[in-house]
Amino acid sequence: MSMVDPASVPSAVRSFLDQRGLHAGNVLVALSGGADSCALAAAVASLSDGAPVQACWVDHGIRPKDELAAERDFVVAFCASLGMRLHTRAAEPGRLVAEAKLAGGLEAAARTFRLRVLDEMRESLGLAMTLTGHHAGDARETLVMRFFSGSSSAGLAGLRPDSGHVGRPFLGLERGDLEAYLGRRGLSWRDDSTNAGDEYLRNKVRHKLVPVIEEVFPGWRTALRAGAEKALADDQALTGMALSLLDGDGIDADILARAPRALRERALFALADTSGWEGKRLSWRLVSAAAARIDELEAGVPLTLAEGSGLVMRSDGRKVTVRELGAEPATPDFCLVAPAPGDYVIGTDGRCRLYWATEGLRNDAFSWPLVIRSRKPGDAMRTAAGRTALDKILARDGRTPALRGHPVILEDRDGIVGLSLPGGRYVWRYNPGIKSLPATEYLRVDLKGVAPDDATRR
Repeated sequence: MSMVDPASVPSAVRSFLDQRGLHAGNVLVALSGGADSCALAAAVASLSDGAPVQACWVDHGIRPKDELAAERDFVVAFCASLGMRLHTRAAEPGRLVAEAKLAGGLEAAARTFRLRVLDEMRESLGLAMTLTGHHAGDARETLVMRFFSGSSSAGLAGLRPDSGHVGRPFLGLERGDLEAYLGRRGLSWRDDSTNAGDEYLRNKVRHKLVPVIEEVFPGWRTALRAGAEKALADDQALTGMALSLLDGDGIDADILARAPRALRERALFALADTSGWEGKRLSWRLVSAAAARIDELEAGVPLTLAEGSGLVMRSDGRKVTVRELGAEPATPDFCLVAPAPGDYVIGTDGRCRLYWATEGLRNDAFSWPLVIRSRKPGDAMRTAAGRTALDKILARDGRTPALRGHPVILEDRDGIVGLSLPGGRYVWRYNPGIKSLPATEYLRVDLKGVAPDDATRR
């Protein structure tokens, strides 16, 4: 246990509040009953000057009921002894277990729920910030976990004193400092039983990995802190440059194409945030895939860069945008009647080239004129199963509902001949009568700039 000045703990809180123009009466204390949050509550209460101090205890519903009941009784008595106003919130039974898979585990689901509840409580009380008792040990463990999870410089910058409306005054103090402060004030705390086991990742890091790191790298605490400061400086510089690329609800495609990969990815993350995705999980693999495809951009040619996590990243040939799936703008209707092979213009930017080649649409599988158009309601094509709605055909091809409205339709007088799909793929209508006959020519259809999923042969 550290030998510290009893005033150092409230001093850390006072300094944190003063630097942000806050006071004890306009913050919410996240109180779990553990040593770190109890020290925080006691320090904030000591600085209140008689103003009411608010605290919130969250029951995640994932520990034994008798332990939770005892902890609740403890925090009620603890807050009463300090003259604090306590608010309690509880998760519905089984809720976090049900959400664990989507959230990345029970630990992550509990954290997400706790932060949401605390922020809702803060807002309802009209308070400026929620304070948590995270200390230096928590910050180190977080860095270790992020390193082995493949985090970028943003993650390796570690826990920050400020994250939106969440403040962490104790990042410069050790847990021993907080326990010593409580001891000198004659205050007790509760230990969460889950902290003793290795069921959760943080506990595994704390109990198994940290002792090994301590033995092999005795100066790891200082080194880790220095590395986090360097990562923070790098990330702030790169993020600032990335933000400068944003232009309203998108990014100029030509500017993004000239940017280094690191700026592209950060700019896409930032664009997703401005598109309403801030605070939600967004896969780095998705953003990385989109950044890589930017090299394929052509002026005026639409291209879907990546799709997943509930959103789609795409370019209309001029601007890159990020939108929620199903919310992207509809493609304007278009229609071209081609009486013979040749080069054609569709609308203002679309291009179509029809020519004979060694593969494509058999010359005996359709008749002229050939209509090339956007999709219409009720469209269907003949398949081996009979007349089949395009939705079913596109679903089999893996098209999401958001993109099923955008195939390019090829049609003759007998109906739809085929569909042009991304990457130069085509689906032709079922025509068993010509299978055994040799084809003399094949029609090739090259399309550019006519659909948001870039139905283009390259």
